[in-house]
Amino acid sequence: MISARVVGLMVVILLLLADGSISLDLSTNTVSKLKSKRRMG
Repeated sequence: MISARVVGLMVVILLLLADGSISLDLSTNTVSKLKSKRRMG
């Protein structure tokens, strides 16, 4: 059903957003480290 698919997508998005805070922090940290390494190199 279309409604079921919409609900599933909303649940997945909510999960991504819930884990987004940690994942975003890790990604930003890794990116900053890579940039610093490039600058140092």
